[in-house]
Amino acid sequence: MAISISAITLVPFFLVLPRLFNEDSLENKLTRIGGYIGILSSIAMIGVMFTPADILYPPHMIFAILSYFSNLGTFIAYTIAIYRSKSFSKIYNYYFIIALVVFVVSLVIGLSGVAIGIRSFLTIGQKIGTIALLFSYLVLTYGAWKLEDN
Repeated sequence: MAISISAITLVPFFLVLPRLFNEDSLENKLTRIGGYIGILSSIAMIGVMFTPADILYPPHMIFAILSYFSNLGTFIAYTIAIYRSKSFSKIYNYYFIIALVVFVVSLVIGLSGVAIGIRSFLTIGQKIGTIALLFSYLVLTYGAWKLEDN
């Protein structure tokens, strides 16, 4: 349930973030693309909730994989946009790079669990990835708030 609430509340974030960048800039285009991919991820996260793994394993896994790979696309787009931005402090870029690495490692752990049949690897990977993802958006929201204050 918590993931679905997070997914729903992320949609306005994905829609508003590009407004912090000049409309004609590459950063704006990257955050728009990242936002659209993020909305797809939010839909997939909600799909994960409505397809419990113990009852509907195949659709659950489809939604989970779609969610994680679309989140990866969003992470990459936002990391590049923040790196190129002259407005955002570089500390946010460093944080996003670290979070991106943590997210990729969690994805590898999860996929390894699927490949070798150890479900606990999958569960651990999902939890680490979700925490890294949500914390990243929290930090980026704080950075955007600070940017708006200036």
